[in-house]
Amino acid sequence: MQFGLLVRFFINRNGEVEYMEHCFNCMQPVVTNEHNMDTLNHVFNQFVDEVRGEIEAWAERGSGWVVDKTVAATCRCPKSLKTRRPL
Repeated sequence: MQFGLLVRFFINRNGEVEYMEHCFNCMQPVVTNEHNMDTLNHVFNQFVDEVRGEIEAWAERGSGWVVDKTVAATCRCPKSLKTRRPL
């Protein structure tokens, strides 16, 4: 599985509000199966915390952009095929 968050930011420049959207992606795929599905919530929350850290670091460098809202959260789940063992 791979996670993504689409976040909208805004900044006020010369009395005009500008918007920007940025997609944050989890770069390490998470392999799940029927035995570890209970960890999915933990892994997603960990990803959200990492994104928060990236946004805070960006803000600390003086970007001026402020989070407006989270537009979308995605979870990509590629289908895997079971392989048969040779007889």
